[in-house]
Formats: sequence, structure tokens, C-alpha cells
Amino acid sequence: MPEYLAGVGSYYLWHPTFQLANNTILKNYNPQHKVALFVPCSWAKPYSQSYIHAELRKDLRSAGLLNCVDYIHVSSGGIVPHAYETQYPWTAYDWNNSWIDPGDEVTFQLLRQAIRLRFVDFIRTITTRSGGWKRMLCAFRESSNTMLALQAATADLRPYAHPRYNFELVALPAHQADASADELYKELYGYVDPDVSLFENSDMIIDALMETLEQLRKQETEANA
Repeated sequence: MPEYLAGVGSYYLWHPTFQLANNTILKNYNPQHKVALFVPCSWAKPYSQSYIHAELRKDLRSAGLLNCVDYIHVSSGGIVPHAYETQYPWTAYDWNNSWIDPGDEVTFQLLRQAIRLRFVDFIRTITTRSGGWKRMLCAFRESSNTMLALQAATADLRPYAHPRYNFELVALPAHQADASADELYKELYGYVDPDVSLFENSDMIIDALMETLEQLRKQETEANA
């Protein structure tokens, strides 16, 4: 039976199963749209069935944007495009920051380093295919470990400046704990996801995507004039 990879630390960041799964994505994945939207993973699996992604995807669909972007998750185990979310091990792992001792900065550093290295590898590999993406939006909680890792990753990529490395980091306000709201989340979904701010601030993501797509349309119009 495949191992359920639940835990924190180096073993759960660099497990051979994750390495193999990431290599499969790097070997086979191709961009489908001009814009990539990078978003967090989620406690519930597959990701799209979690309430934070179900709600965000519903909002994107209503705005006519869901089919205009490549929807890609950034997780402790790797960078996971939507098309791969139901494959092992992406439905059979759990990394929970609450399991880390608050004073254990080493493990948080290892997490940020793993995300940083994998994101850089993913971008450098995938953007060479199918013309890459014209823009890449990264929507994460401000000051979250993933946002800090991606800030470092985009800095890593700047020395290799190329039009295909065109990022926008959308820093989402952290969820403000509210007893009544949190009770409602628990009643409806059974838990409060750490990244509930993802769909609480879906308007920020939608506005950023609409602005990006409009800029690309203008650029294409000018280029064809």
C-alpha cells in the first residue's frame, strides 16, 4: 500500500516519492494558457475539493477567468498543476505547520528552502515549453512561509532575466480570526483552513488577473497594429 506521507521535517520534504512525482511533472507538463496562477495547496485533498479552492475556482469561473489561466498549487512536497492533483502522492500527504514547535526555526527554513528550490526549478524548466507564460501571478498570504519562499525564488530568477520570467506577487491579507465566522467555517466544512484568506480575498485575485489579461490584450493589439 502506498505510504501516506504525514509529518514535518526533511523526510517529508525530500521523500523519494515526492522527488519522483516532481520529476514526472517537470518531464511532462506543458503550459496551456498565457497566464499561470500559483496558489497554495490545502489540507483537504484533492485540492480542488477543499472549500478554499472550490470557492475560489467558482469565483474565477463566474468571472470568466478559470479557463484563461493555468491553475497551479505550491505545496511542501512540490509544484502541482491542477491536472496532477488527483495523482499519488498529491492526495496522500499532509504537512501541517502547527506540528512544528514555534521555536523550531530550522524546520521553517527547510520548508522555505524546499519551496524556493522547487519553484525555481519548475519555472526554469516549464517556461521553455510552448512559449512559456506571458505572466505569472502568485497569490499567497502576506508573510506566509510560501510567500517568503517565492519572494526569494523570484529574486533568484532575476539574474536570468527573460520575458518569460514575468511575475506578480499578490500578497493577500491574513485571515482575521473571528469567532462567529470561524464557527461558521467549522459548521459548514469541519475546519478552518489556514489559507481561508484565499477565497476571502478572491476579488484581489480576480482584479489582478483581469488587469493582467487586459494588458496582454493591449500588447498583442499594438504588436499587430
